[in-house]
Amino acid sequence: MTQEMWTQVVVKNPSKFHYNSTPFEMMPVEEVSWNDCQKFCLCLSRKLGVKVSLPTEAQWEYTCRAGTETPFSHGDTLYGDWANCNGTKPYGTTMTGRNFQKPILVSSFYPNPWGLRNMHGNVWEWCADWYDSHYYENSPTHDPKG
Repeated sequence: MTQEMWTQVVVKNPSKFHYNSTPFEMMPVEEVSWNDCQKFCLCLSRKLGVKVSLPTEAQWEYTCRAGTETPFSHGDTLYGDWANCNGTKPYGTTMTGRNFQKPILVSSFYPNPWGLRNMHGNVWEWCADWYDSHYYENSPTHDPKG
């Protein structure tokens, strides 16, 4: 969600990272709580006349991977040249990459096969469901709601 999209619904921009030379519509919104996101969904639902909600963790992960069965939509590895993550600690490879240590433009990396950007990093995401470290041991395998 960009800062521009957020302010069109909620008005106040809570983001810590503002860049004077960066287009407002291209920066991710950050510094929002789960409750802030619930309020956003409620406000957007009223504006659109349809129910809007956060995805479950399973829905978010499926969308993030764009239907692939690999850990990431682009394959089995992740380092700082594929996402805004800690590139000095790569996943599945010894190749290292950048480590920005702050949010960057939402268009900074290639989109996943479904056209979504920065699904593997940039800012934290909120999901609708609660946290339980043992949930997946006993949960349904198709679209769990926990």
